[in-house]
Amino acid sequence: MIAAARTAVRGRGLEAGLLAAGAVLVLVGAGPARAAPGAPQVALYAAVLLLGALAVAAATAAPALRRVVALETALLLVVAVPFTRIPSSGELIASVGLVVAVLTALALRRGGPLPRGTWLVAALVVVLAAATALAPDRYGLLRLAPFAVVFVAVFLLFGGAGRGVRVRTLRFAVLLAVVQGVLAVLEPLLGSPRLWASAKITADGVEKALRNPLLPGLERSQGTLGHPLALGVLLVIAVALLVRNAAELSVRTRVLAAVPLVAGLVLSVSRNSIALAVLLTVVFVPRWRFGRRAVLVAVGIAAALVVAVLVAAPAVEALLASGSTTHRTGALEAVPGLLTRQAPLQVLLGNGWASSARMFGDGLLQNDGLQAVDNELVLLLSQGGLVAVALFVALTVLAARRAEPALLPVVLVIAVTALVFDVLAWPSAAALTALALSSAPSRRGRGRQGTARGAPPRRREPRTASA
Repeated sequence: MIAAARTAVRGRGLEAGLLAAGAVLVLVGAGPARAAPGAPQVALYAAVLLLGALAVAAATAAPALRRVVALETALLLVVAVPFTRIPSSGELIASVGLVVAVLTALALRRGGPLPRGTWLVAALVVVLAAATALAPDRYGLLRLAPFAVVFVAVFLLFGGAGRGVRVRTLRFAVLLAVVQGVLAVLEPLLGSPRLWASAKITADGVEKALRNPLLPGLERSQGTLGHPLALGVLLVIAVALLVRNAAELSVRTRVLAAVPLVAGLVLSVSRNSIALAVLLTVVFVPRWRFGRRAVLVAVGIAAALVVAVLVAAPAVEALLASGSTTHRTGALEAVPGLLTRQAPLQVLLGNGWASSARMFGDGLLQNDGLQAVDNELVLLLSQGGLVAVALFVALTVLAARRAEPALLPVVLVIAVTALVFDVLAWPSAAALTALALSSAPSRRGRGRQGTARGAPPRRREPRTASA
């Protein structure tokens, strides 16, 4: 069995096997997770650990292939199972964390170059962990664990990888997004099963459907991500990988992949992701003649416009007809209170990862009844204080300045999305954020990690092709 696993990793068997394993995880776990926690979920825990055991067996191969196994397994787990959305999921979180941690340790056991910004990531995790440990909230460190394990693992693995590993991993990310796009199309046809958990649950524990404003009568699709916005992040990241061909796919493959991605975005009704996908297509698909500095300036203007729209939301709410806009405006309005109504230590180091419910109750965050901040910078200000915000901004700036040109769109997507969504609060989005922020090549060994079979040398395309 181990020999067969090693052979499969070298070819396309790893990706096919992971997709099959993901399907099994969903089939085995989604029903019991929605019905009731407890004994039925034991099968899900066992399936997760079995997947990890097989991956560990396969990871005895070459160093580059071990990185591929660890990266793709981590991405598969956080996309297939929204484990932080499952009630009483402590054992499941521990299982996923164990699998990802063991695979990461195996992949890095011979060392290798550290990604740029590693010390920033370490400092961010330490600050959040310290604030969480000192906070009175129950199970705070357990709730922090999914972010810490997944974010650190993906950052170290992808940031220190060679080109072959990166390309193969990015192709798998696109493949996952395409599968989720297809599933998003099928959800309305299947009666909107809302796999795993409903996107919205009232304070009384009652599920509330999120209706599709573009297609009346349907619910918003969410795939296996647990929420339409989390699905939108995955889909727009895949679009960002296609517009500059970071995954090194043929033009025909990219066009075919774009169809379910666009359909999934429409059915998720993630307005922010849809707008970003359109902007990416307009800016990056044509062969405009401008350099990195012009791109960064354009994105800075776009980010400023986003903030301006949020600030001006009360005046245009009648036109926008969306409470989501005023909710995000409320996040910005909460900043003065977070800076002036707390003790200096909380302003500097925050209140811990699991403090949001307490902060909403104290009136320091939005008061419109929706207990989600929908702004990662404001959420970090609440959880980790000014120090955490500064570290995250520094990571984003470093990635934007140093990212490979093909991965710059991914960094920009994360930078803008962080203004309207809690990208670190969802394991799937946190993994994609880590991938984006580690896109700057390490200081040494850009291609020394070896190549992973399945990632051929870059081919120059005709000038008429999209890049």
